[in-house]
Amino acid sequence: MNEKKVLMVCSNPWNTAFRVGDHHLAEQFLATGWKVGYISSPISPLHILGSNDKVELQKRYELYCDGGWKQKNFWTYVPGSLLTPANKCFLSSLWLYHHWQYFTYPNIIRMVRNQGFAKVDLLYLDTLLQPFWLNEIDYRYSVMRIADKSSGFANTTVSACRIEREIAQKVDCVLYTARDLEQYVQGLQPKKKMYFPNGVNFTHFYRRPENYILPKEYQKITRPIILYVGAMYEWFDYNIVRYAAQCLPDYAFVFIGSHAGAHDKLGDLPNVFLLGKKEYEVLPNYMYYADVGIIPFDVQNYSELVNAVNPLKLYEYLACQLPVVATSWRELRNLQSPAFLYRDREEFVRLLSGIIDKIIVVDKKAGVKYAEKQQWRFRAKQILEMVG
Repeated sequence: MNEKKVLMVCSNPWNTAFRVGDHHLAEQFLATGWKVGYISSPISPLHILGSNDKVELQKRYELYCDGGWKQKNFWTYVPGSLLTPANKCFLSSLWLYHHWQYFTYPNIIRMVRNQGFAKVDLLYLDTLLQPFWLNEIDYRYSVMRIADKSSGFANTTVSACRIEREIAQKVDCVLYTARDLEQYVQGLQPKKKMYFPNGVNFTHFYRRPENYILPKEYQKITRPIILYVGAMYEWFDYNIVRYAAQCLPDYAFVFIGSHAGAHDKLGDLPNVFLLGKKEYEVLPNYMYYADVGIIPFDVQNYSELVNAVNPLKLYEYLACQLPVVATSWRELRNLQSPAFLYRDREEFVRLLSGIIDKIIVVDKKAGVKYAEKQQWRFRAKQILEMVG
């Protein structure tokens, strides 16, 4: 029987604490017996000089210096290049998007071939930085995964938009994570497209009660605990969170993840706790022992971005038997999940207090059942069936 191979070209490095769909799909490919090569976005001297996240940069730098990491059927690597595309002067040129691989040391193309990925069954692309793989290796099938509306980001360059269109038209199928992205993807003129929402590593988040461990930080925080897990980008609604924290001074608002601007916007509130990043392995403990999980995105000012989001944390919260209160946006309404959706700040506060005070009835079992149907193994199966 021939060994199946996939080369996954993604934005996030393998060893990051921020686990996204690419990581979970890679694990599912491995579980089905595939050999997986996982290449993330490159680092350059400019990253070292200008990075705001030294911890994550260090992890990426270690993978580069070590020549990657290999175990059984899995190999991962972070390329190192003298120049890489960025939204800065000449670094945003279309030419660099197509040619930065020639500035890598060691040469990334030669390294991938030497690792046995010169010919693969599946080429999986989830980044705009490495379009050259479509020309540098042999593949039987190719997919591009679009998880956000790239053109809606402030730092997206004209060249990046052109590259996105180029990749979309060359691959066999474009996967898009939110229904709101369908028209956007269609505009890229792909050969084929497919709705492909996020999923959940269900067995990681859903456990027997005795298998969760109460986090040490929670022992010092007065309940109830309102929890948010994830990055706090520009579309995170700081204003509504601040309003709710002021209206509910006896509630603890806990945030886990990357939140560089949160200290300035929320740090003065005594009932706000910014815990920083946590390893993926311990996240279920923080979710299970919280009282409500929130997804407060600013759909009013960032509708183009938010409506294109299929929130991974929704499924993770529900799998941990955590009630969810979230902004009402189109994708969430389409998902018809057990989450409680709000349209303004007053309703946000009412839902939080109603759930905590048990005025609002929460069916946690329904949340678990919903999450169980959204497992990543079901998503991976869709891709494997396409490849054949």
